[in-house]
Amino acid sequence: MSELEQLKIENAMLRKQLNEFIYYINHLPAFEYHFDKIKVEKVKGTLQLGELLESDNDKMGIHKIFVKELEIREIEGTGTVGVGITEKKASKSKPDIIPPEAASPTIKKHYEQIKETLDIQVVPLFFQKLAVRENVLELTWENLKRNWEDLHKEYPSFREKVKEKLKKIHSVMKKYVSSNMIIRPDLVKKVNEDIEAQLKAWWLLLGLSNEMIPGFLHRLKREDFQLKKVKLNAEEEILTNIKDAYQLQHLPMSLQVLDDYEVVLDALYTQLLVPINKVDKDQEFIWEIYQGASRAFESEFNVDINLDAENLAFLLSNIMEQTKLIPKYLVLELGVKVIAE
Repeated sequence: MSELEQLKIENAMLRKQLNEFIYYINHLPAFEYHFDKIKVEKVKGTLQLGELLESDNDKMGIHKIFVKELEIREIEGTGTVGVGITEKKASKSKPDIIPPEAASPTIKKHYEQIKETLDIQVVPLFFQKLAVRENVLELTWENLKRNWEDLHKEYPSFREKVKEKLKKIHSVMKKYVSSNMIIRPDLVKKVNEDIEAQLKAWWLLLGLSNEMIPGFLHRLKREDFQLKKVKLNAEEEILTNIKDAYQLQHLPMSLQVLDDYEVVLDALYTQLLVPINKVDKDQEFIWEIYQGASRAFESEFNVDINLDAENLAFLLSNIMEQTKLIPKYLVLELGVKVIAE
C-alpha cells in the first residue's frame, strides 16, 4: 500500500469520527433556563443555575442560562454558586482554618512571606482561612503582595486615621475598668503586634472588596455587626462565651493565649465585656471602627485573580466575612490592652 493510499484511509477514518461526533452533539439533550430576575440575600449551601448531578452519568447536555438580572448579596461560609452542570461531590469534614503549626511546608513558606512582606509577627486569620484551599491562598497573596509593593506608602495614612479612632474607644473603655494594677507588658506587646497585623490585613481586604465586590462596603449596616448578649453567670468557659457573644469561630491571636493569663481574662470579662455589652456599647465601638476604616481607605487596587466558580465563591465569602470580623477582633484586643497595661 502506497503512502498516498494510507493517507486516504486515515482521512476517511477521521471524517467518519468527525461525523459521529457531530451527530452526537446534535442529539445531546438541551437544557434552557430563563429568568427575568434572580435576587438572593444570602447563599449558605449551594445555588445551582442548571442541573446538579449526584454522579457522572448520561445526563450531560447543552445548558443555556438566560438571566436578565442576577443579584447575590452575600455568599456565607462554604456556600457555593454554580452555573450549568456540576457534579455533586460527597461532603467531607475539612478544617476551616490552617494555623501555622499545622501548615504544610508550602503553606508555611507563604505564611513566612506574608509576615516578612507586611512586617508583622502573626499570620492574619484571613490568610489562615484561605490556606484551606492552597491555590486560593497562593493566587490571592500573589495579587495582594503586588498591590502592597505598589501602594504600601498609602497605608500609613489609613493606619493613623483608624488608630485615632481606636485611641478614642480605648479611652472610653478605661472608664469601665477599676485600677486593679494588672500589669502585663508582655501581653500588651503581643496585643499591639496583633492590632498592627489586623490593620494591615484589613487594608488589604478593603482593597480586595472594592475591586471584587463593588458596593459591598457601602451596603454594610450596623445590623451586620450584630452581637449576642454576653452571659452574666456563664457555665461555659469565658473564651467560649466570648466567641458565642461576638459570633466568632476563631478568636484573635492575643485572646487565644488568655488561658495562660487567668486574672487578665477574668477582669476582661467581668469588668469590661459584660458591662459594655449590657448597654450595647460594644456594638457601637465595632460600628465606629468599621465606619472609620471604610472612610479612611482611599487606595485603588489592581486585582487579577483567575479562579473557577467554586474557589471564587470561597474567596469572596471569606473576604466578606473577615471584613466584618476584624472590627470585632479589634474591640476585643483593645479590651485586653486596657486590662493588661
